[in-house]
This record gives sequence, structure tokens and C-alpha cells, in this order.
Amino acid sequence: MRRRAVLVAALATSGCLRLTGSTTETATRTGGATGTTDAATTADTERATAATGDDATGDGDGETTTESTRRPPTAWAQLGYDATNAGFVDAEPVARPVYAEWTRTFDGRTRYGPAVDSDAVYAADDAGTVAAFDAATGDVRWRASVDAGVTARPAVADGTVYVAAGDRLRALAAADGRTVWRSPADAAVGGAGALTVSDGVVYVGARGSASAFDAATGDVRWEHALETGPSGRATTPAVADGVVLTSYAGGDPDRTRVRAIDAASGEAAWEYAFDGGSSAESAVAVADGVAYAGSDGEAVAALDVADGTERWRRDLDGPPGATPAVGPERVFVATREAGTGEYPNRGVRALDRETGETAWRSGSIPRLAIESASALVGTHLYCVDYAGTVYALDRETGEARWQLTANAGSLTGPAVANGRVYAAGEGGVVAIGTRGDDG
Repeated sequence: MRRRAVLVAALATSGCLRLTGSTTETATRTGGATGTTDAATTADTERATAATGDDATGDGDGETTTESTRRPPTAWAQLGYDATNAGFVDAEPVARPVYAEWTRTFDGRTRYGPAVDSDAVYAADDAGTVAAFDAATGDVRWRASVDAGVTARPAVADGTVYVAAGDRLRALAAADGRTVWRSPADAAVGGAGALTVSDGVVYVGARGSASAFDAATGDVRWEHALETGPSGRATTPAVADGVVLTSYAGGDPDRTRVRAIDAASGEAAWEYAFDGGSSAESAVAVADGVAYAGSDGEAVAALDVADGTERWRRDLDGPPGATPAVGPERVFVATREAGTGEYPNRGVRALDRETGETAWRSGSIPRLAIESASALVGTHLYCVDYAGTVYALDRETGEARWQLTANAGSLTGPAVANGRVYAAGEGGVVAIGTRGDDG
């Protein structure tokens, strides 16, 4: 049955609040290979085997897919590459042979993927440390201590790194880690997911609300209340065509919902409700005026960004566990499925963008991690798993181009930039590229 979006009344918005300018966090700057780092080993000893080894597979000499002739992406600044969350760049992928070029560790657990600009990788842990690493060598550029554990993937834009820590949003200078501003203490930031930056505004999905902050000052532009269910948190916002889209678990009755909010005013534009669902793990991704969203009620839908009209909805055999990645012809969805052992099995399903019909399904990743299907570069779809392995799948067939076990614990991310795949996990941050022993 086709479902029409339900128009909702505008919710109350707040006025702008000025910041106190407090800068109680500290930053420590280190330089070059001699700078202090938690990882004492060098990049040479941290490299894993090449893609032709036991931990890696590929298509070999018979590979027929033509790689993009464009240059690799120069940055992966936030969750889905840019504010649409689509996670796609038509650029040269990281192809085999591949190596773990460098690894750096944190005192706490790095549970969220990194943000990458043209020459640095920014990551944070749940112990309250934010760090910047040289993108090529992994050398520590600076470390900054904030007064609470970081709760989400950072974002970087215009020389500033944005992190959500505790109940505050913080802006740090990308050059040296000093605090530029903190959001007001009463701003709605608690439980925030990954941050989205677009046109000088930082958008946050948090417990019971979505909010917009001025990226230069931290002033609150608007706060939009959501009638969330028990799980409480809105997902990472997507920004496109003048609206902010987030999914959340709405109560009475319990069901996953997608809310479109006017980006300028913070007023509600439309809402779409799935038939069920009691939590929201999958953020919304947007491409060419269509929003793709999943529900833990084991469904995915394509919605018109203008008014929320349902273009198609497909039932799955498991709830989506990651934000969809949207390519030119297909949308890629990672689903949770029945499995054995400590971790649930997860698989990637490629759906036709126009019809929602399944094009292919990969069963080669038994422990696929949340956020895993968010990096689609050229012909490669990059995924990570709970066993510390990074995968590159052919976007047309789902077959593995290569895989590399690069970490002792689980990974999340990934971010693809500067000819490398960056991911973070229990062990810290890892960079995978084509630079071998002679690189």
C-alpha cells in the first residue's frame, strides 16, 4: 500500500543564545614522528600483510571492472561524506594491494568513525580525548582533553573540528586543538549522534530533539522537539533541498518515523511513519530529491524530499543496521540478521533506486558493523566488521575486491580520503592504503 506523508504542525522553536566563551578544555600539540603517542610502534611494524596474503582476497588478474580515472577524494568530513549522508563519491577507489599503513591507539574506546580533511584525521574516544593525526604518517599533531566522553563521530569544516561530548557541542581549531566555543549548557545536545555541517550550520540529532547551531559562534539557531519513544534519540541529520531530515522512534504507537524540518526556521515540514519499529539506528540519506530511510521494523523506504510521499517501500528479513549508501543506480543497505555467537550476522543488500527491487545481496561479511555501508567510492563499497576487518565490495556485483584484517577489535567508519581507508575501533584508528614496505 502506498503511504502519503502526514503534514504536521510547526513545533515551538527557541531564540538564539549567546555563548559564554568558556575554554576550559586543554590541548597538547605534538610535532612530527617524535611527538608523544599512545602507539609506540612505527608504521612499518604496524603494517599488515598485502592483499594477496591470507587476510585479504580480491578478483585477481581476471578483474574486469574499469576503475574510475578520477583522483581519490581529498576529504571525508563527516558521517556520509557530505551533508546528504549519501556516502558516495565518484572518484578513484582504494584498490589492491593494500596494507595497514599506520595505527594509533587511545586510552579510551574509539567507538565512532573519524573525520578526515586534506591532510589530517580527527578521532575521539569515550574518555574525553580528541586527537588529530597526520593523514599520511599517523604522527600525532595534537591531543585535546574535553570534560566529558565524546558520544558521536566528529565532523570537520572550514578549519574547525566539531565534537559532541556529554551535554555540550564543542568546536576545536583544526590547527592546534584549542577550544573555539562550547554550546550553552541548556542546549539540546545530550545523547547526540554524528554531527552534520552544512553552509555554516552544525545540525545535531539528540535525545528528544534536533537542533541547529551557528558553526562560527555556537549560537543556537533553533531547537525542534520530537515526541520520541523509549529509545529517545534522533539520528544524524541529513540536509538537502532546504530541509533537515532525521529518523527517530516515535511513541504512541511505537513506530519509526522520518521528520522533515525546515532548515531555516526549524519548523516541521512533514512526517512519514513506518508500520512499526521501536528504535532508529539508520540515519536518512538523500540523493536527487529522494530520501532513503530504514526502520527496525525490517523495512526501507524511498520518500520524496519535497513532501514525504512514499515512492516505494520494501520489507527486509532484518532491520537496517547502518545508514544507506546511495550510488548512481542503487542504494546499499546493511541489515541485521539471525546469527550465532556473540555478534549478530549482518549482510549488505543492493536495491534498485527506482523500484527498491534487490539487485544483489552479499553474505560474505558475517559480522558487519553499524555504519559500515556508508563509504561508496567509485566502484568500491567499503565496509568494516566487529572482527577488525575492512572489506571492499564491487558495487555492481557485491563480490569482494579485497579484505584486510587491520585491528584486534571491532571497527567503525569508514572514511575514504587521500588514497586511504580510515576506520576507528576498540584499538584506535587505522589507515589502510597501497603504500607497502617501500612506500
